[in-house]
Amino acid sequence: MGQLERLIEGVRSRSLWQVAGLYAAGAWITLQVVDVLSDAFDLPGRFAAIALTLLIIGFPVVLATAFLQHRMRRSDGFDEDGAAPVDTGDVTPARSARHFFTWRNVIMGGVTAVAVWGVVVTAWLVTQERGPPGREAGSDPAISRAVILLGTKLDGAGELRSVDSRALLSFVVQEGLSVADPAHASAVAARFGAGLFVLGDVVEAGGRLQVTAALYGTDEATRPLEEASAEGEDPFNLVDEVATQLLAGVEGGPGARVRGIAAVTTPSLDAFRAYLEGEAEFRRGSFEPAFDAFRRATELDSLFAMAYYRLSVAAEWLTRADAAQAAAEKAYRNASRLSERDRRLLEAFLAWRRGAQGEAEGRYRAIVGTYPTDVEAWFQLGEIQHHSNPIRGRSFAESRAAFEQVLEFEPNDATSIIHLVRIAASEGRLADLDSLAARFFALNPDADREHEVRAIQLMTHADSARIEAFLAEAAPRADLILIQLAWNSVNFSHNPSGAERAARLLTDRSRFTPEVWTTGHTLAAYTLLARGRVADAYGEIDVVDQYDPYVATELRALFSLIPLMPADRATLERRRVEIEGLDPSGVAPSGNSSFFFSVLDDRHEIVRFYLAGVLAARLGHVSAAMDYASRLETATPPENGGTLTFDLASGVRAQIALAEDRTEDALAAMESIRQDIFYQMTMSSPYDAGILERFARGLLLHEVGRNEEAIGWLAHLGEVNPVGQAFRPAALLRLGEIRGAGGGTKTGARFGAVTRSTRIRGPFRGSASPSQSLPRSSA
Repeated sequence: MGQLERLIEGVRSRSLWQVAGLYAAGAWITLQVVDVLSDAFDLPGRFAAIALTLLIIGFPVVLATAFLQHRMRRSDGFDEDGAAPVDTGDVTPARSARHFFTWRNVIMGGVTAVAVWGVVVTAWLVTQERGPPGREAGSDPAISRAVILLGTKLDGAGELRSVDSRALLSFVVQEGLSVADPAHASAVAARFGAGLFVLGDVVEAGGRLQVTAALYGTDEATRPLEEASAEGEDPFNLVDEVATQLLAGVEGGPGARVRGIAAVTTPSLDAFRAYLEGEAEFRRGSFEPAFDAFRRATELDSLFAMAYYRLSVAAEWLTRADAAQAAAEKAYRNASRLSERDRRLLEAFLAWRRGAQGEAEGRYRAIVGTYPTDVEAWFQLGEIQHHSNPIRGRSFAESRAAFEQVLEFEPNDATSIIHLVRIAASEGRLADLDSLAARFFALNPDADREHEVRAIQLMTHADSARIEAFLAEAAPRADLILIQLAWNSVNFSHNPSGAERAARLLTDRSRFTPEVWTTGHTLAAYTLLARGRVADAYGEIDVVDQYDPYVATELRALFSLIPLMPADRATLERRRVEIEGLDPSGVAPSGNSSFFFSVLDDRHEIVRFYLAGVLAARLGHVSAAMDYASRLETATPPENGGTLTFDLASGVRAQIALAEDRTEDALAAMESIRQDIFYQMTMSSPYDAGILERFARGLLLHEVGRNEEAIGWLAHLGEVNPVGQAFRPAALLRLGEIRGAGGGTKTGARFGAVTRSTRIRGPFRGSASPSQSLPRSSA
């Protein structure tokens, strides 16, 4: 029988299989012990590999020993059943190797191999310079996985982009670097061009993991910018929690507080990452991408209060009033995770969104009084003063201090700069205007509002050639860009001629829809009235009549009520009949998401009652006027309308009192008007803005000798709604009359230039005749 046949015969023997099974069981137990030791002492993976290699080498040695021992037993004369030995006289090589392959030698060899392995491990543990667990990035697969997970979670959050984790770990291992020390880690981060880096620990105790991490900047690695920790059993959730805590403070500064609030109001890292993306886009002045990112954050976490909050702000800048209001309501409903201080912020914001300007201003003042570095509260305080002061008889320029305070904390805040640009233009501070505009363009060259800022700057400088070139370049832009361009030109540049040209960009029949055309022609008409060009202004309404006779009828009625407009009794009677004959049920909504074009969609019935009531009062039809006032008081307020129906009813009652020469009652009715209306409605609707009532209130205050208050109401008519420009000539006359009589103090050089002394009896007692000359502003 050959050697191969003998080996096969030996393998088939029962004793050989038994040895193999025992060895396999022993090897498995050994590997489990090695695994436990590796975890306990944080051993590198190579020691486990060495142990496995030794066990694999030992397996054939043990089998060979079993085989030779079995064969030698037979050669000594014993058969498989233990019978007496038989002398065959056969001498084999196995007999000569018998003294090497003995069970004693094999066991001693195994013990020696295990002892050597243990000595090597012990020597490594004693001599290895080791930092806290988790700091040797390339030495432990578990830590490597944590690095990769955290890098993945941070990547794409806002403006962050993480270094490839595999490349980083490979570099650290190959170079034999230690990243336990922030200074060493900073050098590694700089090697990859990173401005930030994270160090951390992962510790297991009692089946639970504890993850701690610290965020450092490569330029200042002596102390962390942000620290985070989390404990639990699910490593994925822990990494999410740590990443969220780090991201909340990644940019530092007072503005980081709002991001910190956001971090604690969502358990979803994906939602928080979308939130940070929205913040990054918002800071760049890209409001549409910001809106989409904030909306995605609310879809990922439907209870994410701060995402709803910022979604409302982004919708506000996109002039989507309905979305801004709805998101604010959801933010407040989900504020249970917030601290008392942070809930106060949302309470003030909700009051502002609901149109309670006075309440909101008081709440924000209380917040900044207690927390002077609360940037968000300062900004919203500025917003209230900027947009709501004129409808409360105050200057929108009061907001300047709040926005300058924001820039003290966040110098690159584009939205604050835009507000300050408007104020500088309105006050004629050309050097400040140019400086602010240059600052905005440098920070936000491709921002959504770039054309708005440029229009304000060029219109205020009144450089006709540059204006024409700019308008030609802007003409192909979207309707939202053009309406913002035109609206700001009308309100803040004091250049009605240039503003008229800007408004006409919206009248392109080849591109836009009827509601956009109507807005363009209406804005142009307001600028024409500001220059006394009454016939041309009515010509704009005649164009609107060609495609929207309903709106044209409303506009003619409104124009007949503007002071100094040539409207005799017959004209007023005709306008009243036209208004009463309108059927609002047949008016289709515009479908445009911007309030600039859709603000009257749900207001036509209310506007009909109001215009008919005021016209009836002017004509002395008191009973009819009272009926319309009652209808307004019982009407359902429109979306975002707040107190509109009550306020318009008060306006009609004030007109009735004026018709009956009851000045005190008329003033009381005017002073009962609350105008708790979402401010964006007042920017585009003359009825929500209460233009007629504000003008009348100023005149009534003058009649009763309250001249300081009267000046406030008359001087700021054009600061919130373009229709105020149409009232400007009459307001200028009354302001000149007040100051000429020594009443009040001068509030602006532009008003001081008007010296006409003709006194107009009463606020609306009689109308100017068609031949009466109107004051003209410079074109």
